[in-house]
Amino acid sequence: MKRIMAWIVAMTLLLGMTPSALGASEEWNQQAQQVTQKVKALLGIGDEYTDFHSEYQTNEGVPLWMLNWSLGELRLTVEATAQGQVMEYRLDDGDYSSQEPGFAPSVPKVSDAQALKLAQAFIDKLLLEGESVKLDASQISRGGDEIWFYFDIALHGLPSPLSGRITLDGEDGTVISYRRTNPENYRGGVDSPKPSVTLEQGRVTLQGTQKLQLEYTRQMENGTESQQAHLRYVPVSGDNYVVDAFTGKAVNLSQLWQEYYKESGDQESGGSNSAADGGLSEVELEGLGKLDQVLEEKELDSLLRQMPQLALQDFQLAETAYYYNKEDDCYTASLSYTRQKGEVREYKNATVNASDGQLIRFFAFGDEEREVLEGEAAMAKGRAFLETYFPQQFSQVGTYEGSSLQGEGVALVRQANGVPFPENYYRMSFDKQTGALLSFQGQWDEDVTFAGKEGIISLEQAESIWKEAHPVELGYSAAPTDHGDKLMLAYQYTEEAKQVYGVDALSGDALRNQWEQVQVSYTDVKEGDSEILALAQMGVGFKSDLFQKNKALTQADLLAFLVSAQGQYYDPQVPEELESLYWSAYELGILEKSQRQEDALITRGQLVKIILDMSGYGKAAGMWQIYQCNFSDAGKIPKEYYGYAAIAQGLGMVKGNGSGRFAAQDTATREQMALMFYRFMNRPV
Repeated sequence: MKRIMAWIVAMTLLLGMTPSALGASEEWNQQAQQVTQKVKALLGIGDEYTDFHSEYQTNEGVPLWMLNWSLGELRLTVEATAQGQVMEYRLDDGDYSSQEPGFAPSVPKVSDAQALKLAQAFIDKLLLEGESVKLDASQISRGGDEIWFYFDIALHGLPSPLSGRITLDGEDGTVISYRRTNPENYRGGVDSPKPSVTLEQGRVTLQGTQKLQLEYTRQMENGTESQQAHLRYVPVSGDNYVVDAFTGKAVNLSQLWQEYYKESGDQESGGSNSAADGGLSEVELEGLGKLDQVLEEKELDSLLRQMPQLALQDFQLAETAYYYNKEDDCYTASLSYTRQKGEVREYKNATVNASDGQLIRFFAFGDEEREVLEGEAAMAKGRAFLETYFPQQFSQVGTYEGSSLQGEGVALVRQANGVPFPENYYRMSFDKQTGALLSFQGQWDEDVTFAGKEGIISLEQAESIWKEAHPVELGYSAAPTDHGDKLMLAYQYTEEAKQVYGVDALSGDALRNQWEQVQVSYTDVKEGDSEILALAQMGVGFKSDLFQKNKALTQADLLAFLVSAQGQYYDPQVPEELESLYWSAYELGILEKSQRQEDALITRGQLVKIILDMSGYGKAAGMWQIYQCNFSDAGKIPKEYYGYAAIAQGLGMVKGNGSGRFAAQDTATREQMALMFYRFMNRPV
């Protein structure tokens, strides 16, 4: 926690920007002066500012100075260590008057190459001894009028947990923010960069820490999970191991951090209330008819109290809520119970199938912490509970020790062909003292099928592929110690290796996390399509290798194109991405929920209106009587588009079709959309 100390060291900037302490000790004043002078020299800050003050903070014992300059609306804030090393930089010119309301992207004036050079120069002058950063074009991100880079900081030429972010103004390349990891947070120290153990020794030891096992999993197909489960080899343990570069011993960092944070934790609780009301149309009568199969509160309560493992005696039913699951076409009910024993209050919540009372989820918590039953005793109770209430599923489950399922308590996982399928499971925990159920949750899919084991590779082959896909390098890893976190020199997997999570049992391919970084490019766009190519260079365009210039423009395609200017990319053909696309459009103010029509064709008039409305010109366009435009069909432009046509012409956004017509009612093409949007982004600001 940051604690702002009770003194403000300096209030007014005088001549050389040296802070003048008011009531602070001479030692504090001297340190403030030294830090301020060093920061000024590092950043080239002049004497033009008219006000200055500094604040002192400690972050878990690490001292930091907050230096604040101002000149009119201009604000400059720097966070620096006691040695004057800059950890954070923020520049705010306070000029909001020129910013248009709404979502109004414009063409950045700073190229990728220029941004790369400016950002690298700024970072280089703030690096500490032994540190280095190498930016490249793949790290560039753009959004609105800003350009930013996330970067990693190498230490003595080796990878480390140190990192940062720098943001530039897209108009002129000015650095407007910079933040990085403070190495002083690693109070446990930093190891020497010279190892005692060779890379080969480290590799053999590290790769020996992980064993693989065969599992079933379902894959994503067109945004939805497949019904057939396929086989893959995955690590038995998901823990993060490294090898100490001095002792050569494997270190389980996950276990170290778990022990470090063992006193921290959180409990999940909550729920939501929903209600529906309305008339009695056929649709509504049909929907209300679904309630015929729902048990009443008293019936559900009675069924739960007949389960002795829940230990609901002396508990009062406090609240019941029914919810409709549209995907499964069924109702669930959430029943909340409370009990007061002296000053101790206890809570229990059960979620059940509202039609038959079958338990779906259960958890108990209260003012007093409960010790959880572990080992064989817990597993025996879990098996007995499942056999009693879920006999059909019980016959198909077994124990599981893999890394795909995490959580407290015992877990029983579905088995098929002698192989675990951890996506279908039941997890339970029990009170060590009373044996009562503390938590229960599960997932079971009746319609899943399982591929056979014919033709799969052996475990030995999978482990060989796994090792080949996991190169090892020397670097720094963060590790907790009794004296604070330290940067430990260790042999560790490369960043690329960390993205490999398994081996396909049929093809033998290493399975990697695919962090999609969209590069807008097309195979059907020629050199003459300069506007489309320029937009693609800026990252504005479709998540497809085909632009299809002459294709009629739909609402969904228009939105996908527009939100890409915010660095968000969606394929409208993928159902899940289509939903995310529309939520982004709502948030950006491009359209309202009631206006959603994914496949609706967009006219030229609608296209202009949508772009100008989202960027804040709509109110002015509504006063259509005050405008004049000189399109050849100006007299035929509907009044609801006339103001928009005039503004678009004034901005240079629309030049008319081949015959100089605005053609408000003509269906727009993708090419026309790109031309209009490019010209809009190049508007005079």
